[in-house]
Parts: sequence; C-alpha cells; structure tokens
Amino acid sequence: MSVLALSLGVVVGNDELPFASTDCAADIILPCTALQNCKNYTSVTWYKLYNNSSDKSVKKTILKKSENVIQTDKHNHSALLDKNASLVLRKVAPSDSGIYKCLIRAKAGGKNCQTFFRLNISDCVSTPSPIIVDFSTTKFINGSWANISSQVTHVDESELFVFWGCVGLAMKLVLSAMCIWVSISK
Repeated sequence: MSVLALSLGVVVGNDELPFASTDCAADIILPCTALQNCKNYTSVTWYKLYNNSSDKSVKKTILKKSENVIQTDKHNHSALLDKNASLVLRKVAPSDSGIYKCLIRAKAGGKNCQTFFRLNISDCVSTPSPIIVDFSTTKFINGSWANISSQVTHVDESELFVFWGCVGLAMKLVLSAMCIWVSISK
C-alpha cells in the first residue's frame, strides 16, 4: 500500500513545512514540488536532514538523479525516485522520520529550487503471537526440545488398575520382607 504525502502546513519557527504522517511499514511518496518552478535543471537530489548538537543541520544524500542516471545511498535500498522526481520510501520505520529536502540544481545562469518536507512515522507495534506447546508430542532432551514421533496408545482403565495393584502388592511384599529381616537380625 502506497501513501501519497499531501502537504499539510506545519509551522516550525518561522518556516512552514509540508507535513506527512504514516504508519510503520507503509510505503510513502514525498512529492518534489520545487520541480514545478524549475523546468531547466541538471539534477534532482533528495537529502535527509539531521540536527547535530551545535544546532547545525547535517544532510545525508538519499539519492541523486542527473542526466537520467540515478545514484542511491549504498545503505538505503528502500528509496526510489519516480518520474516526477518524487521520493518513494518503501516499508518506512520510525527511523525514517525527519525533514527531507529536494534540491533541483539549475543549469548555468539559472536559480536552484528546493522543497522541504517533514515526515513522521508512527511506532512499529507488533502483536505477539501466542506460543502453543503440545506436551503430548514434545519432550526435553539434552538441553533442547525435540518432537517425538511415537504414538500414544490408548490404555484401558482396567489394565491400569491391575498394573497399580501389582505394584502395590510388590511393595507390600518388599516391606514385609524388610520388617522380617530387621526383626530376625536383632
């Protein structure tokens, strides 16, 4: 799903920046409206601006198009440029939030044009999947869980009754033998 960012005015200091907000993992298109004012240009470059501690902006080039050759940041595989010089960001994350700049470089003698855009991405919220463990077919072996493939056979209650009866009788015989042995040895 792609979202086309529409310009919503947000006043920041004395500057009014177009503003867009979208959900995490969505695709969004940031239009370069400066292209409307600059028809005779040599290149289009999109930057993401970062503020450092000295209140100066640091810019990072996202992608640049000049003479139909597009250069992208080697770390950013989710950014594309469409035919209208709009920046297409795929599967955005909160780290993509910030101010973006589209710079249109004019040919010699012309005036450069630029557009700024503020983007806000909501936090990624994942819903945890329930963990279902079927203990009838799983057992813990040597520090790891392993599925067992043996089938559980049905045991009749009367067979269990006979089995536990025999175990009880055997225990009585053993205890009786121990009592007799202790009394004889005194």
